[in-house]
Amino acid sequence: MKSTIRTALILGSLAGILAQQASADTAATLPVYGDELQRCVVALRPEAADVGAALARHTVTAVTVRGMWREFTIESAYTAKAGEALGDTVSLCRTARWGSGTELNVVARHAPSGAAVAGARLAAR
Repeated sequence: MKSTIRTALILGSLAGILAQQASADTAATLPVYGDELQRCVVALRPEAADVGAALARHTVTAVTVRGMWREFTIESAYTAKAGEALGDTVSLCRTARWGSGTELNVVARHAPSGAAVAGARLAAR
């Protein structure tokens, strides 16, 4: 009888751990700042259009909260339709945490070599 109870407790604990892990994995794949990041992507569209990009890949490298603002440091890589690199930008995008305000400041623009992205990342902080 005791071994049955012990087995049931162990199985119940394992099920709880697995359920907790599954919910953690699901939460990690959902966008935490979805609406705010979407506003930053919309603000970055003119940059992509200026260089004639067919594809823009944005990578958030830092997130900071300052008062009512959430600040994202975003590295963007632009690619032409044929696949050639068109350059990179590093931007600081500020979004109002409780509202629709959005501010974009492009800190640096680089030619396709992209060698100065690391320095611009530091400047954005």
